Order: sequence, then C-alpha cells, then structure tokens
Amino acid sequence: MTDTDETPPEPTPEFHPPDEALLNYLGSLPIVDAGLLLHMLQCRRCGNRARLDLQPAAGASGVRRLARFLGVDYSGVLTRREGEVKKTAALLKRRQAAAEPLIAKVMAAPPERRVEELREVARVDPWAVGWAFLRASREALPGNPGRAESLARLAGVAIEEMDPVQHPAGLSEAFLAEALCQVAEACRLRGDLAQAEEELGRATEHLIGATDSTERADLSRFLARLRRDQRRWDEALALFGRASDLLSSLGRLYDAAEALAEKGEVELWMLDPDEALETFSMADSLLPQNPPTGLVLRIHQGIARSYAYQNRFARAWQDLAAVRRRFALGEDTVEGLALTLLDGELAEGEGEVKVAEERLWRAWQGLFALGEPHLAAIAAIQLARLLLTRDRADDFAELASLIAPIFDAKGLHPSLLAALAVFRTAVRKGKVTVPLATAVLNHLKIGLSNPSLSFRAPAVA
Repeated sequence: MTDTDETPPEPTPEFHPPDEALLNYLGSLPIVDAGLLLHMLQCRRCGNRARLDLQPAAGASGVRRLARFLGVDYSGVLTRREGEVKKTAALLKRRQAAAEPLIAKVMAAPPERRVEELREVARVDPWAVGWAFLRASREALPGNPGRAESLARLAGVAIEEMDPVQHPAGLSEAFLAEALCQVAEACRLRGDLAQAEEELGRATEHLIGATDSTERADLSRFLARLRRDQRRWDEALALFGRASDLLSSLGRLYDAAEALAEKGEVELWMLDPDEALETFSMADSLLPQNPPTGLVLRIHQGIARSYAYQNRFARAWQDLAAVRRRFALGEDTVEGLALTLLDGELAEGEGEVKVAEERLWRAWQGLFALGEPHLAAIAAIQLARLLLTRDRADDFAELASLIAPIFDAKGLHPSLLAALAVFRTAVRKGKVTVPLATAVLNHLKIGLSNPSLSFRAPAVA
C-alpha cells in the first residue's frame, strides 16, 4: 500500500464541531473554494493528497480540533489564516468607523449638493463610505423608507468611485447590486411598486455573469416581496422558495427561515393550508439554537393558523401553548398580546364566540396601551366584524365608540388610517357591512408586511 492509498484515521468520536460553526465556515467560502473543498471531500485521491501536503500531526486544540477530526493538522495554515483574518477585520472596522461621521456631514449639505459632497469625501475610501451609507439605509427601514432610499442612492454614488484596479473584479458590481436592492426595498415600502420594479431590474443587470449567490439570494427575496405586494402570488411563492434555498446554502439560516415564513404567509392568503403548514414546519426546522423570539413566533403563528384552516384546532391550541411555555409570554408584552389576538381568531373559527370576544377585547386594550396601534387596530376591527356577523347592533355601537381612539392613532401609516376612515364613515352613516369590515381587516393584516399599500374598498361598501 502506498502513502497515497493510506486509509484516513477514524474521526475522534468524542468531538464534533458545532453545526453553527461548520455552517458559518462553509457559508464564508467563496464559490471557487467551496467547489474545491467539495471535490476533495468526494475524491479519495485528492483528499489523501491534501492530507499529505498539510503534514498531519497531533496536539491540535481549540478550532484546530476540527482538523484532528479530519485526521489533518492545519495548525500552520490556520495560524496564518487566523492572523490574516484578524488583521483584515481590524482594518475594515477602522475604515468603517472612520466613514461613519461622514454620513452626517453629507446629509447636512443641501439636497442639491449632497452628491458633490459625497464624491469629495468618498475619494479616499469609497468602499468604506459606501458601506456606511448602506448600513445606515438598512437601519432606517422599515420606519423611514424615504431616508433609507436617499442613503442607499448615496451609497451607490460612493461605490461608483471605487477604483477597479484596487478592488477585485466584480466587487463594485455586486456592491452596486446590493445598493440598488436596498433602494428598491425602500421604494416598495413607501408604496412606489413601479419604481421598485425598475430598481430591481437595474440590480439584475449588475449581477449578469456573477457566480456568488449572496446578492442573488437577496435579489430573489426583495423581488419576492415586490411580487407579493403586486398580488402576483405564484411568482412570489417561487421566488421566496428560491431565496430560501440560496440563503440556506450560504449558511444564512435565519434569513432562509424568514423567507420561508413569508412564503407560508402567502400560501395562507391563497388558502392553501397544507402547503403553508409544510413551509412553516420547514422554516422551523432551519432555525439554529437561540433564534430570535420574533421569528419563532411568526413561524408558529403561521403553523397555528395552518392547523386552524385545516379545522385541526386542537393542534393549533397545542402549538400556541408550547410557544407560550417556551418564552413565558404574558399579556404585559406585545408578543404575548399578539398571541392573545390569535387566540381570539382561533376561537372565532371554532365558533366559541364568547371566548373570541373576550380575547379580542383584551388584545385591543393591551396593545393600544402598549403603543402598538397597528396590531390594536386589527384586534378592534376583528372584534367589530364578529359583532356585525352576529347582528348585535347595540353591542357594535358601544364598541365603535370605545375603539374611536384607534381611528386617529399616532404611528399608523396614512394608508392604514385611510382604510380605518372608510370604516368609521360607514359606521357614522349606518352603512357598515361585514364585507367592508372584512376588507379593512385584511388590509390591516397585509399592512404588517407593507403598510403603504393602497386600500381597496369592496364594491358593496
């Protein structure tokens, strides 16, 4: 037997690298390196050659235990690599920190001079300045899409100043695509879907010939959200699925799970609870340890609604009870009250009217008191619709007066206030109907993902 045919040592049984560490490492690999690694894992000849060239030895510790697990000592390589990564990270951090104050300087200039001012300050380090503006743009969403759009456009101006000689080929193109995706997302959230479509088209042009999946994954997700808002449901479903696959392959499991949650919500809008349940369950399975509470709740609310649409209410209640125990959520929190709101929705679906009324009323009062007018409005209008369907005119009139503050609540998007105004006008005229209440309720729910969408009143209203 030759050295190259030597059987590799068995993995050390007591050690396995954490899944998250492996996923983060694999997700950080450039496409070319990932392909080479995959080949070495599958090819006995090249794998053995790699082991010989990397000089196997004992005594590894810490992160190097991964090398021992593979029967290889990467100590020299890893030490050099760790040093390079630390130096690079420190340098990037300094460059980014130096660029942060420039945002205020540029934004303080008159709008007509901002581009000129930006080109001047970006001349020294256009990458860091572009990154700083792009980060600030992301932080402005979803609450301030106008500012987010301005900042993302300025990021693009800075990126255009990057010297192609000093930066790797394709870096500026990918960076520009990222900035344009951010511009598109801001346009979508301020209600200009046509402009969002145009910006995503420009982003696509910058990705022609690109091999890295990072920007393609984000582009797919942004385009999926746009298609959802355009009510092009089938296209949205396909794009959310593609985005999730790409994000998962990059090790971005939180983002992949969020994309699946968005896909499941579209499937519920399309009244396909079987597909939605499968999608939400897959999203749940992607979550690593200690995931964000908000994302877990979003996924399990989708699971509960899917069960309810299948008329499997016992399973829905069981899932919600498990989530409450897991996070110890009480009605002194927005998250706990959001579950109370869902309790009311499920109880109404089961025909438990008294339970539904009590839960919806508690949700409305609690959410409004905690400064969450959007969710409070959903609870109030759902309760109003419930009373309308039961022909309880006296109770409805009393409720309408009690929930009056919601119609002028601060913090609600003008589009949501417009829908509520239509409802209030119909109440005052004595012409409110169940279809109108349903349309307003659906608009408020859709508005959770994009509050800027225009309200479509039913023809019978």
